Amino acid sequence: MSEHLVPFPSGERPTTVVNMGKVVLLSIGLTACIFAIIYPLKGTFIRDLMMGRYDNDPARYIFQALTTFVWGLSTMTVVLKRMRMKREFACLRACPIPEDLDLTDQPRLLEIYSRLTGMPGFETSIVYTRTARALAMWINTGDFARTAQTAREETELDNFLADSSFRANRLFIWAMPLLGFLGTVYGVSYGIGGFAEFLSGEVTAAEIKVQVGIITQGLAVAFYTTLLGLWTAGSAAFPSMGAERREERRQAPGARVAR
Repeated sequence: MSEHLVPFPSGERPTTVVNMGKVVLLSIGLTACIFAIIYPLKGTFIRDLMMGRYDNDPARYIFQALTTFVWGLSTMTVVLKRMRMKREFACLRACPIPEDLDLTDQPRLLEIYSRLTGMPGFETSIVYTRTARALAMWINTGDFARTAQTAREETELDNFLADSSFRANRLFIWAMPLLGFLGTVYGVSYGIGGFAEFLSGEVTAAEIKVQVGIITQGLAVAFYTTLLGLWTAGSAAFPSMGAERREERRQAPGARVAR
């Protein structure tokens, strides 16, 4: 075969990396909606968990809002990646490569290559661009070994990029219990800070009542921030694992997607 019968796809390699600016904006909106819904629920456990049962506790506001925001970052990342993967599965179903394609039929190969590169969203589709690179190598060289090597390299590179696209989300999941632990340290420090000095002097019943209230408030911050941190990390981890497995399924050679 002659060299360069068709051009090799060029341009930026498409990935499943999501736009972090969009993720941040959606997470801010999600956090604001959650707190707006919880705010009027005075006297309930959920309001006590997030901001105080009746009165607002600034410390709980800060730590719980931060944890909720990071949970929102993870959740929105998974949602956007799932939407991205849904488009990739649609591209896989629509890919114009017939299973009975005769690789020695050059006019047919050229026709299919032209159809493939003209598909809507070709430049942003991993499925289309990867297939086009392997097909272009076969059409231009007729060398099975080089074509197979190209296909393997394309798959390995896409797998690496797919795995690296989850690094930020793994960081978000790791940060949630850490924020809960920081809230615990703050709450305990706030509750018992100055307690020894308080006991060293003469105290009245009213002062004891005030001090007990401070300790109780500090312990509430400590326990509630830990609870939210663990719950958000757990609830974010499983959808993230599911998204990773779904993306691995898409990356697997010869994968078929049920309609």
